[in-house]
Amino acid sequence: METRIRKYRARDTSKNFGWNRLKNLDPKVHIRTLGFLIWKKMLSDKNFLKIAFEISKGSRCVSKKVGALIVKDTRILSTWYNGTPAGYINCDDKFENTYTKEHHDWSYKYEIHAEMNAIVWAARNGISIEWATMYVMLEPCLQCTKNTLAAGIKRIVYANKYPHIDSDLATDFINENGIEIVHLDLWSEYAFQKTFKRD
Repeated sequence: METRIRKYRARDTSKNFGWNRLKNLDPKVHIRTLGFLIWKKMLSDKNFLKIAFEISKGSRCVSKKVGALIVKDTRILSTWYNGTPAGYINCDDKFENTYTKEHHDWSYKYEIHAEMNAIVWAARNGISIEWATMYVMLEPCLQCTKNTLAAGIKRIVYANKYPHIDSDLATDFINENGIEIVHLDLWSEYAFQKTFKRD
């Protein structure tokens, strides 16, 4: 076991990883604490958002690819991305992989947001998401915010601002209903810039 500990120390000597607090502990406690620190580092809000980003790659929307996942007690309960209902024509097929002015109205009518797809999938499979956290790549719209609250989710973490027309209403609704919302800005990371356009 001592060999394993040395390997981890060689990989990450960051002061934030807590090595100084571990050196005088009993070996058994040392191993348990080390495992907890690694677990805590892996299961951060940022890393869950990175998983949401990977999920977003499945979206076939020509405008924005958005992924969402629902997490409770560090367990991923449900995921999905934005798109049309199963069996209906996909956005990229409809518009031949090209964004047009007609897309917005068509998307509003036929496409389902990533948050709603994740909530619906959990409901269809009998998974309780009460008191869970929603991780999503874009700031939720008002409709998704209302449905998130109705589903019992108490925390929302999103990566990028989305200047939709009901942003202020969504923010007010969140504040009035006691939902915690966290904006974790990942715009500086190149991968996210490739997926979202500021305009």
